[in-house]
Amino acid sequence: MILLFTITNNLNHELIIKKSRFICYLYKVNDLEEINNYLNRIKEVHKNARHHCYAYILDNQKKATDDKEPSGTAGIPMLTLLEQKNLNHVLAIVVRYFGGIKLGTGGLFRAYTGVLKETIDLANIEEEIIKYKYKIELDLNKANILDKLQNIEIKNKVFSDIISVELIAKDDIDEYLSNLNIKIIDKEKYI
Repeated sequence: MILLFTITNNLNHELIIKKSRFICYLYKVNDLEEINNYLNRIKEVHKNARHHCYAYILDNQKKATDDKEPSGTAGIPMLTLLEQKNLNHVLAIVVRYFGGIKLGTGGLFRAYTGVLKETIDLANIEEEIIKYKYKIELDLNKANILDKLQNIEIKNKVFSDIISVELIAKDDIDEYLSNLNIKIIDKEKYI
C-alpha cells in the first residue's frame, strides 16, 4: 500500500524567471466545489495574468491544464510532481505574468515545476489519515451507546423523538453501527 500525504497549510510562493512572474498557490482541498472556488478566486485576483495553470489530485480524480501555454509544459508536469510526492487532496495553481521573454518549452517546464517544487518544500506535509464523517440516528433509549464508541469525535447532537448525531470516526464503523441497529443517514470521507 502506498502511503499518501497531504499538506496541512495553504501557502503561496513566487519565482521570477527572465522577467516572468510565476506565483504558485498550494491548497488542501476536500471536494470539487472547493477546487472551483479557489480557481475562481485566483482568476479574479490575478485577472491580468496571462496564464492560470493548475493540477489537482482528489482521491481518484486528477486533472491538469496548461491554460494556453504550449501543450505539456505546465499542467501535466505539475500533476506528475504532485504524484511523485504522493500528495492527495491538493490543488496547485501557478499564475504566470509574462515578462516579455519567451522561455521555450523546456524553460516553461522547468519554471512551472520549479516554483511548484519550491512551494511544496515550504509546505507542512503529513501522512494522510482518512477519517469518516457520519450522520446517524438512534432511539433515545440507546443514548448511552455513544459513550462507548471509541476513536470518535462528536460534532453535533440533536435530541427530539430520536437522537441525530454528526460524528467523525478514525475508522470505518459501518458494521459496528449496523450491529447496534443504529441508522446511518450519511457517510463521507473526511480529511
